[in-house]
Amino acid sequence: MASPADATGAVPLDLASQSGDPAWPQTYARWRHRVGAALGTAALGIEHVGSTSVPGLAAKPIVDIQVSVADLADELRYVPQLEKAGLVLRSRDELHRYFRPPAGQPREVHVHVCAAGSQWERDHLLFRDYLRADPAACRRYAEAKRANIRRWSDDGWAYTEAKTSVVLDVLEQATDWARSRTGRPHRLLTSSPVRCGDRGQQSTAILVGIPPSALAERCRVRMRRE
Repeated sequence: MASPADATGAVPLDLASQSGDPAWPQTYARWRHRVGAALGTAALGIEHVGSTSVPGLAAKPIVDIQVSVADLADELRYVPQLEKAGLVLRSRDELHRYFRPPAGQPREVHVHVCAAGSQWERDHLLFRDYLRADPAACRRYAEAKRANIRRWSDDGWAYTEAKTSVVLDVLEQATDWARSRTGRPHRLLTSSPVRCGDRGQQSTAILVGIPPSALAERCRVRMRRE
């Protein structure tokens, strides 16, 4: 789940550049080993998330890795270690920390550190598992992203805002899907990947880049309904 805009402002969109590159799982495996070796037991979970984690889903060629830690505020447990592994802390908010390779290095990976058991952790994993398990949902998501890419191909910030509603709607569908499978809306599932979409479909990452306030508000609305 890479964001089309970083902490300093919008960047040019190249969100439809590749479709289901078989190198993405290899990139994830390589960086997972590096991150895991750097963090040791501080990393309670390391997961491949975002569009590159869903086989067959088009995305820009940046692999998103989610790292879960016991205490997000305890940055001494993970920031220096990730910096030694070749990453730079680019932004922080109350929900996560965002790292990427330094300027001048290939930007093939984004690393997102979150608290274990948090809503952030759950949402990214649930979204990924839902798109892996439901090809129809994956196609709808890709088609909506393609429409937004056509409209906002030169404006990263506008694209981010346009995708927020789409992503949150799919997240609600994913929550219903999880409930139908488990009887509980917040239990994470492990789903076998399936190929998704036709060749040439466009998509980007999932939740990264959505303002935390927008996601929190949608969650509050959802909880009131329940």
